[in-house]
Amino acid sequence: MRKIRQVIGTDRFSLEEFFAHAGFQAGTSISGGQRRDVVDALATVAWFRHLRGRSQDTSPYAIGRSVEPDAYWKTEERVRFHRNKWPKYERGKHRPDAALTNLAEQVYPGSARELNSALWRFLKKIPESSKALGELEQLLEPEVRLQIARWQPRIQASKNGSIGRLATAFERIGTVDALTAMLILCQSARLEGRTAQAHEWTLYIYRCMLMLGSFWMSRGIARPLFELIEQRFLKEVSHLGCRYSFPAVLYGQAIGKLESVLWHIKDAPYHLMSERQRNRYTQRILDGNFGWDLKFAFNPYETLLSSDSASEATAESCLRKMRIFVWAWNMLHSYRAHPNMPPSSVFDGTDLTARRTD
Repeated sequence: MRKIRQVIGTDRFSLEEFFAHAGFQAGTSISGGQRRDVVDALATVAWFRHLRGRSQDTSPYAIGRSVEPDAYWKTEERVRFHRNKWPKYERGKHRPDAALTNLAEQVYPGSARELNSALWRFLKKIPESSKALGELEQLLEPEVRLQIARWQPRIQASKNGSIGRLATAFERIGTVDALTAMLILCQSARLEGRTAQAHEWTLYIYRCMLMLGSFWMSRGIARPLFELIEQRFLKEVSHLGCRYSFPAVLYGQAIGKLESVLWHIKDAPYHLMSERQRNRYTQRILDGNFGWDLKFAFNPYETLLSSDSASEATAESCLRKMRIFVWAWNMLHSYRAHPNMPPSSVFDGTDLTARRTD
C-alpha cells in the first residue's frame, strides 16, 4: 500500500516565501546572476514531485532508495546509514548532479528531460541574441518546432492573425515546451524591436500559464514560477506604454475555478477527457464561448506602465479593461454567472462591482 505523507503546499507560496523555503538568504535578488539561482530550486522541486508522483512511497527516503539503493546500507548491528540529501531535493536546496539525474532517469524515464527543460535555461539567463534563442529552440519537442517552422515566415512578414494562429496551435499542444516556445518567440520579437508582436505574445504566455496551472500545481511550483516569469521577463515587455498583467494572488484561484468549469461541462465528463480535449475546452472558455465573465476573469488585462508613457485614449482603454477584469472576478466570487456582455455601467465605472473586489 502506498504510504501517504503530508506535503508542504509550495504551489501556493509567493516567490518570496519560496525563496525562504528553499534556503535562500534574505535579500537575495530575484533578477538572478548569483551562483545559486532560484530557477534551479524550482526545477529541482518540480523534478522531485515528478518522481514522487510515480513512486510507491512519497517520502524522500523511499524515493532516494529507489533511485540509488547502493547509497543505503545497514551495519552488522543493523544500524541504517544513508546520505541525508533527498529532503534537500524536496525543498530545492540542492540541484541533483548529472550522475544522479541519470540514475533517476533509469528508474523514472522522462524525469531527466523535465529537470533539464529548455524553460529553465531560458529563465535562468534570458537569451540576448538570436543565436542563443535558436539553440534553445532546437531543444524543444519536434511537434512544437514543426509549428514554429510552419508559421514563423508569416509572423516575420507581419501577416495579420499569424501570431494568434500559432499561439492557438501551442495552446492545443499544451506542454511546457509549447510555453517555452512562446517565451522564445516573444523575446525574439523584443530583440528585433517588434514591440507589438512581443506584446501580443505576452497575452498568450499568460493564457498558457493558466492552461498549465494544474500541472504546475502538481509540481509544487505554480505561483512562485508564475511570479518569476512575470518579474524576470513579462514585466519588461510593453507596447505604447502598456503591458499585460494578471495578479499573482489570483493565479491559484484562477486555476481552481477553471478546473471547476471544466468539471461542469455538459456532455464532456472531465475524467474521460484527453489532455488535448481539455486544452480545446479551455481555449473555448478563454475565448468567451462559455461566458464573457469567464473570459474577462481568466485572461490578463492591459495596464499602464505610467500615466506619462501613454496617450489619453490608451489610458482610458486600459482603465476600462481593468474595470471589466475586476467586475468578472466579483462575478466569480459571488457565484453569479453572467455569460452576456457586461452592461455599460461596468465600462464607465459607475457599477461598483467594477471598482472594487469582494
